[in-house]
Amino acid sequence: MTTKPATKNYALDQYEQGIEDAARKGKIGHYSKKEHGALSAQLKEAAQNTIARLSKNKNITFRANSADIERLRAIAAEEGLPYQTLLSSVLHKYVSGRLMETKR
Repeated sequence: MTTKPATKNYALDQYEQGIEDAARKGKIGHYSKKEHGALSAQLKEAAQNTIARLSKNKNITFRANSADIERLRAIAAEEGLPYQTLLSSVLHKYVSGRLMETKR
């Protein structure tokens, strides 16, 4: 039985989408060494740009109910995490559709 590796949905730029579309249509085939080298360099650059784009952190400021912040700090302390790390994790899970509701 063959299983597909888990994939994540990332926003592709126009260039990256063109490569993916060509691959799905079977239009990517055999290349000369020169073409292969050029394509390989372009793919490496696209990968590095994607990694750089996804790994950048930004500082944000927002207002929240003080009781919620205190509860967040208490939960973070129970988990042995800094509260900002826990908040970042919750936000990431929410925006990636992986946040599951549980009863506490």
